[in-house]
Amino acid sequence: GLYYDVCRGRVPTLERLLELDDQLAHYKINQLQLYVEHTFRWRTHPNIGKNASPLSAEDILTLDECCRARHIELVPSLAAFGHLATVLNLPAYRHLAEDWGEGRYLDPAAKNAWTRGWSLAPVLEESYTFLQELFAEFLPCFSSDRFNVCCDENYDLGWGQSYAEAQRIGKGRLYLNHLLRLRALSAAHGKRIMFWGDIIRHYPELIPEIPRDVTVLDWGYSAWENFDRIADFTATGLPSYGCPSVCGYVTLFPRIHEAADNIAGWTQAGKAHQIEGILNTDWGDGGHYNFLECAWPGYLYGAEQAWNAEADR
Repeated sequence: GLYYDVCRGRVPTLERLLELDDQLAHYKINQLQLYVEHTFRWRTHPNIGKNASPLSAEDILTLDECCRARHIELVPSLAAFGHLATVLNLPAYRHLAEDWGEGRYLDPAAKNAWTRGWSLAPVLEESYTFLQELFAEFLPCFSSDRFNVCCDENYDLGWGQSYAEAQRIGKGRLYLNHLLRLRALSAAHGKRIMFWGDIIRHYPELIPEIPRDVTVLDWGYSAWENFDRIADFTATGLPSYGCPSVCGYVTLFPRIHEAADNIAGWTQAGKAHQIEGILNTDWGDGGHYNFLECAWPGYLYGAEQAWNAEADR
């Protein structure tokens, strides 16, 4: 599979995505996910993604149809916890942020500017009403029965509006409860969720409580990752993907040698621990100012390794 960031930098046109679809099918890459924070045109929340060249429902429906014709599963992916600064720093949504509202920064250690408006506050019922409205527009555009709810890197969890609840039940439980709410909201649309596994890994005692219809996306993008750690998830029976990177973030040209070691590490560990697949990521941190064409060495090596982990490195 390929995971492509369409919200931090250029947003591809439909024409470009259809071209990508053809190329992926040619190289036997059979799953595609587009990372979205705000770059979708919501009718109920028109200010989200305004002036950001958002993809429309019609764009997604067309892409989904073309993907199906080429035996590619187009899986919806939407930031549904952290990584929501593009939304939560809009005036209409600031009150939903973990570190806004009454008594923000209740944890003195949390006075860090970059966390402002980063994660949804899971103690607000309005957060789930908001997500329900987003899901109701976004998810019907996809024929896949999977949905990546992301939920990664929300390091501000328990620092603001949810501070008291985090002290009462623990940050890990607070995180898992949110994940279970997302699972229920998604099931109403016939979707099974997947999520990035970095946060729940800090609470290993809770991993066995994750329902077995949830897929864990284990990631790490350096050449020296402990790739075998994916066994923490597969040993409990959770379906899991290994998620390497083409290492094209915050750089003009992808770091090809680093990407090759990273991709091979994940595929070899994945074979050893019987994961479901490899989702090769192309992130846009820093603005995604490199050209998509530059990432193809990583895409192709990822496809080769995913189909044949014994291929030459």
